[in-house]
Amino acid sequence: MFCFSPSALKRTPCWSSAARWHGAMNQLLALDSLRYAGDMSVTSAQYEAALAQADAAHQQYAEHADGLAAVRQGRIQALLALNAAVSADLTPAQNHKIVNDIVFRLLLNDSISAGDAADLEAIAGQCPLEGGDAVYEARAVVAARTGAHYEDEDLCATAAPRARRQTQDALANVAASIALYPNPTTGWVFWTSPVSEPLRLRVFNAVGQQVAEIVSAKGSADLSHLPAGLYYVHLLRTDDTVLGVHKIYRFDR
Repeated sequence: MFCFSPSALKRTPCWSSAARWHGAMNQLLALDSLRYAGDMSVTSAQYEAALAQADAAHQQYAEHADGLAAVRQGRIQALLALNAAVSADLTPAQNHKIVNDIVFRLLLNDSISAGDAADLEAIAGQCPLEGGDAVYEARAVVAARTGAHYEDEDLCATAAPRARRQTQDALANVAASIALYPNPTTGWVFWTSPVSEPLRLRVFNAVGQQVAEIVSAKGSADLSHLPAGLYYVHLLRTDDTVLGVHKIYRFDR
């Protein structure tokens, strides 16, 4: 039993009862020493009173400690529920969610299952460039349990090229899914995109001159102010990442 609580107001009574219990036990031990030494001045009534005092102090301490433990478990359960409700799509966020869940259950149960240990080791063995800060958190737990050591120079040797390929593949998938219509158009163009953020349209004429730039979050843009002709529409994210280039023809009715 421990006096664990984030609140000093709640810890203080527990600490006080623990101090009284230890004081009563020390008094009882002193009486024991005298009796074993043959000191007949220690009466049975005196010894029984000291024993009762120690028992009462221990019971009071146990009640305080158990109460704090119940509060602590309730808060950990609440944290587990909050963590379970977190939506994690990217690898760093997924790692954080897994590590948080394992650590909270470790605090709750004072043990780590074989499956949890395997999950921590898997995260600890990732390159932090890909796995995020949770990699270091997992390593701290794994190192405390097994003494394992990790070399990021080796783990991250292929991480950057792999991350670039993944990014390029993701952008290629997005670009392939974007459609610009109608084509040809009299002015308004529309698009469908899996990207939820606003898109930037840079419009170039047939000789490569930029003739318009439009930011739209509505999936549409009006090009009716441009003369009839052939145009190249560059669709970009707000960070200027090019998602695709579309050739479109504008005509007058």
